[in-house]
Amino acid sequence: MLGLIYYIFYLHFFLLIKMMNEKNYIHPIGYSVPDELLILPLQNGTGQGVGFLDKGRDKDMRGPILDLFIQSKRHILCDVIPGEPLTYRFGPGEESDYLSNYRDCYFALTKKKGGWDCLRHLEILSQGCIPIFPDLDKCPANTLSITLPKDLLLQATSDLLPVGKHSYQSNSEYQELYKSYLIKINEYLYQHSTCSSVARYIFSTIGQGHGQGNGQGNGQGHRVPRRVLLIRCHEGVNYLRETAWIGIQRLVTSESPDNVAVEWPPINYLYDDYPVEDAGQLYGCGYLYTRRLSRCCGGGFDESAIVQRILSHYWDLIIYGKVGPDELTQGSLPHLPLWQHVMDGSYLQNELVFLYGGDHPFNLNKDDRYSQHLRTMSQKGHCFVRELES
Repeated sequence: MLGLIYYIFYLHFFLLIKMMNEKNYIHPIGYSVPDELLILPLQNGTGQGVGFLDKGRDKDMRGPILDLFIQSKRHILCDVIPGEPLTYRFGPGEESDYLSNYRDCYFALTKKKGGWDCLRHLEILSQGCIPIFPDLDKCPANTLSITLPKDLLLQATSDLLPVGKHSYQSNSEYQELYKSYLIKINEYLYQHSTCSSVARYIFSTIGQGHGQGNGQGNGQGHRVPRRVLLIRCHEGVNYLRETAWIGIQRLVTSESPDNVAVEWPPINYLYDDYPVEDAGQLYGCGYLYTRRLSRCCGGGFDESAIVQRILSHYWDLIIYGKVGPDELTQGSLPHLPLWQHVMDGSYLQNELVFLYGGDHPFNLNKDDRYSQHLRTMSQKGHCFVRELES
């Protein structure tokens, strides 16, 4: 009888430890947008901001200029309709025109695609346009919980729609309400949805309660590691990996000229020397993610130098992306690229990050190959999951 009591006690203790590990090492994440693409600056005068509200303007003029920006919009609803290819009239080399098309509209349609997270959401938002997102209220709580202001968008569309065909531009009350939502949404984007804010979120999350010994404090509640390696895994384009890495490399190398953030193998289309004509042939015409990084920050290590540095524990943080049971053998243990070298380098759980950028949802309340994969990887490092249901 006593033995049974001990068994039950230790079983509950084991399950408690397992749940705590999942809480500490499995995190939601989402796509992000390069900081420089946000069309509107913050109302306090900071932020990138281009076009109507460039950050060089007098802060006292921001209110009237924002009014002009809204009044310049020519259409209620954008003519690019998700799921209707005949409306996709922009092609390679036309990213600027594509984004400007959203800028000219009050609203644009978006929807769940392969997963709930879709780069289109942020393309629309970055241009001072409000997305209409059917069924957003059905999105799981842990999905789109970081980079999309779900509650704010639901409230905005509830208050702003439907729009009268002739009254919206002349109705000052409507214009003020629309402007108030643009300001709130824009503040959220700067805090949570840019590439740099997602990089800060990753560093802050993995540093909670663990103290990154080799990092540099930046006064914003997180520590920035000095030397970061991204191991590419699946060679296909992945928006989560690409947009997160844009923010990570920029943030790491901006802290000090001695800092290093490189990927292996190199993701050449992220760099500014990648041919424009080739970028347009990539997935999504290369919009938003191609040619965003400076080649001078891209390292230059060959594979032997990468391996040598792994073995000597040179890297403060190693990131694998993307991983998952659908990513062929390269996305799972023990077949992750360079994994044996990483193990030989004695990297700790808090020094490894795994990016789950696939479309399939992960639900830890289910016992399937997706939840099993995630639980296994969380024993090795921090897992950031784009489509995390529960």
